[in-house]
Amino acid sequence: CIRDSSLLACLMIGFANGFVSGLVILKKSALQIGTLSCALLPGIAVAVLMFGLTRWSLLLGAVVAALLVGLGSLFVSRTSRLNQDTALSILHTTAFAAGFIVLVRLGLQQKIDDWLFGSIMSLSDSDLWIAFAISAASVLTLLLFRRPILIYLFDPDTVSYTHLTLPTNRE
Repeated sequence: CIRDSSLLACLMIGFANGFVSGLVILKKSALQIGTLSCALLPGIAVAVLMFGLTRWSLLLGAVVAALLVGLGSLFVSRTSRLNQDTALSILHTTAFAAGFIVLVRLGLQQKIDDWLFGSIMSLSDSDLWIAFAISAASVLTLLLFRRPILIYLFDPDTVSYTHLTLPTNRE
């Protein structure tokens, strides 16, 4: 039933996002994460252009775009006088425009809302498995490394002083 699968997807994705979002808020980087989410469009558009419209190509394109924009903003901020937020904003705007141009060239500009937001009601069984795998991996990884992550979020200097190793320091 579509309603049941949509509810299950909402629960899985919502729980994992809520779990990760708490750490994002603690790190005070919500603006950067929001900016990265809009920078996924060019990766999705190029993936469709190169590999066609498949779930895995869309996911791979989105991940590559996020990494390029995120790491690109670090590179620009470290090699220029711009701070990271400014560099991220410039790269985000450029990437979004490039993605929109690729979608227009593909003749898909009328579905821009679908590309950006998707539809929870149209998830297939394979989409549910992908959502489950990503949600479970995210939550389990954060649980495994929760102590060093929390120490880093509250006091990053402590990590360098104590030479904290990620998975082995447990109470």
